[in-house]
Amino acid sequence: MTPRVPGRAQLWRAPLNLPDALVTELTEMLTAEECASAAACHGTPQRRRYIAARAALRAVLAARLGCPPPSVAFTYGRHGKPALVGDTGGRRLDFNLSHSGELAVIALTDGAAVGVDVEHRQRRVDHARLAARVCSPAERAHYAALPEAQRADFFLRLWTRKEAFVKATGEGIWRRLAELDLAGVEPGAIPAHAPWHLYDLALEADYVGALVVAGPLGEIEYRRLDVAAARG
Repeated sequence: MTPRVPGRAQLWRAPLNLPDALVTELTEMLTAEECASAAACHGTPQRRRYIAARAALRAVLAARLGCPPPSVAFTYGRHGKPALVGDTGGRRLDFNLSHSGELAVIALTDGAAVGVDVEHRQRRVDHARLAARVCSPAERAHYAALPEAQRADFFLRLWTRKEAFVKATGEGIWRRLAELDLAGVEPGAIPAHAPWHLYDLALEADYVGALVVAGPLGEIEYRRLDVAAARG
């Protein structure tokens, strides 16, 4: 089946450092299952970020569908990729959510598969150990040739590219990331992986991110979400 070419993607950015009183109100937008997942989060900051991110996703989708945020319903693919289910008013919308630190990003297209990933630059990860596991031989060589001070940033940028790719394709953790070489890929079509197109995101200074879409984009429309105003 030929993928629908989106032409444009919306990228919503939503802050997660919200007041406690607002976070409590936002739980009214979530399902019982989402509230249970929030309760299972380890620590208050993680719980707050989860609630704020899920509420932001519901607010964005509800605005496009013309329905209350709690009415937005999801189904999940074989490897966990979410999709809209139920009455979508004839709209073909594809979306993806990622959050890190105090920022959530939501990608939205008109029917073309999409994946997005964001990472905070100060996230504490053993990038040397992870690079050995998830990087291709060419990527590991590139990583090793960099000055030590540049390796963490290189790895995070590469990681967001790979995460966005496997989220777009729906493969998730089942994809062997070391077989996916994206370090030298320029924004645009990904060689040997048609129809997928890769774009590095322009985010706040403390964050890096990537977007992968089934088809070329003429525009990425950046928007800022005020979830308090959008909750309906």
